[in-house]
Amino acid sequence: TYSALSFMKDEEIEKLNPSLIVFDECHRCGAAQWGTGVQKLLNCYPNVKVLGASATPIRYLESGRDMSDELFDGHLAVNMTLAEAIVDHILPMPKYISALYTLDEEIKKLNDKINKSSNSDESKKELKAQVKLMKQNLNKSHGIPAILKKYLTETKNGKFIIFCKNIEHLNEMKETVIKWFNQAKVGKCINTYSIYSNYENGKTEFEEFKNDNSESVRLLFSIEMLNEGVHLSDINGAILLRTTVSPIIYYQQIGRV
Repeated sequence: TYSALSFMKDEEIEKLNPSLIVFDECHRCGAAQWGTGVQKLLNCYPNVKVLGASATPIRYLESGRDMSDELFDGHLAVNMTLAEAIVDHILPMPKYISALYTLDEEIKKLNDKINKSSNSDESKKELKAQVKLMKQNLNKSHGIPAILKKYLTETKNGKFIIFCKNIEHLNEMKETVIKWFNQAKVGKCINTYSIYSNYENGKTEFEEFKNDNSESVRLLFSIEMLNEGVHLSDINGAILLRTTVSPIIYYQQIGRV
């Protein structure tokens, strides 16, 4: 792995003696720590052929660094964006539904912003009244269970990956997501699984999730895993609860479906 490579000593790298170097998900090679290991490997074997693969070679948060240029001098076997592949029907068009589930948190942020503003007390009072009215209107609108029921009418017992931020977020949202599915009456039974780097049963539960062919709704909660490189043929949807400003993570996550 890139992580292990970054900790390898020079003598360990010299023992590898590769005839071909393959960088899978090669946009990872631009990461600060992992990139040092990659560079050590390339410096040690300057004449070995190198092949890379990635659906998202550009590191958008680093001034748009293009790893296909940095690693391969722009030599591309295929140059097709994910959007182009979808438009040309090479990949299926995902059905993407956006919903706000952090209403109380967003309302608190708005009120805090109003309190810290330089507006007059009268103006602040008026703005808070507008926020209160907005919250009342949003509370009357259809929630996540209604959305699930609407879009999963043909999927009574599907498999879903739920991407979470961290362990606290996973533990908090697991109960919430189960409640969503129960309220939506999608499936009669729900089986849940989890996978994240420090979870000792993660690999076991992932295998159980993959092999679960029951008629239950099957939910796999993931933290920083399954974002890329894992393709399961029977996934019905992904629920993206992990906020991100990185287009790479966003594209890779919807790519699991």
